[in-house]
Amino acid sequence: MDQQIRQWKFDLDRFWSSASPDHRGIAQLVAEIAGTSADETLRQAASQALPSLRNAAAKSAGRSVTEVARRRLSIVRDALHTLVAPRFGKRGVPPKALTPEEHHRQTLGLPFGRIHDPLGEGVWRCLCVAEHALEQGRLAAFVNLTARAIWGEGADVSRDAPLRTLCERAGLEWDACRRAIASPDYRERVETNTAQLAALGHWGVPTLVFEGEAYWGQDRIEDLERRHDLAGRERRARVAAAPQSDQGKSQGRRHPLRDAVHDQRQTRRADVLALQHRRLTPRNRPLPGVRAPAQRRGQLRRQLDGRAQGRRAQQAPRHA
Repeated sequence: MDQQIRQWKFDLDRFWSSASPDHRGIAQLVAEIAGTSADETLRQAASQALPSLRNAAAKSAGRSVTEVARRRLSIVRDALHTLVAPRFGKRGVPPKALTPEEHHRQTLGLPFGRIHDPLGEGVWRCLCVAEHALEQGRLAAFVNLTARAIWGEGADVSRDAPLRTLCERAGLEWDACRRAIASPDYRERVETNTAQLAALGHWGVPTLVFEGEAYWGQDRIEDLERRHDLAGRERRARVAAAPQSDQGKSQGRRHPLRDAVHDQRQTRRADVLALQHRRLTPRNRPLPGVRAPAQRRGQLRRQLDGRAQGRRAQQAPRHA
């Protein structure tokens, strides 16, 4: 069994270092680990990583899907490394059990080290700067840098020096950020957003609401994505199961913009038909599928017949 585990680790490390990884092959390897491994921790890690790897193996998989699969696979690598690495010191001592927070941190690949609680003035300062960063198009950079500095580097954002460093790293001018912190307009925006969040029964970020249900925390974003996809499938199923009469009613509802475009097209088609009918001559027959009005059609036929008889009379041989 030890040889099998070493082979699994070798194959997984080769996939990890590959420039163009084969997600389909690694998904089969992880499925084998989940089905045959005798170690419970390794088996659970492989079972949890398998759905993400199968999603990454699809042709339509995007970058975010492959990144999630890679983070899930890193947990399997850690479990394999624990099994094959030499142990020093006490033997037979089980490894320390990870807390749910530590499991989630490893899954996302986020550092969680020295922290500084930003609640209070630090939060208000960051939120005011975030409003300014939103106007400058640098919101994502500022939020990512600030969150990592607070929860992984112990940055005290209630002081000017650490916050200035973060603002400049995010591409913001410190003088403008300092004015935003002191601005009552930005403070009022933050208070309005806070009141809206309190009305939903939450106080933290990120808080997302879909169909009246609130999702709080970044570990609930995947739940929101699944709920959103399920709602889309349910809507499509209702439309497909609806009677044809109901679908016709929904399709026959009046829409101002659609009706205006339809009327414009009908007017343009009528102008083209009128121009074709005015130019109608014996050598210029009507286009296929284009009909003149009923009253005009008989008149045109009589004119064409008369002109044809005149040409035949001119071409007939004359007798002396």
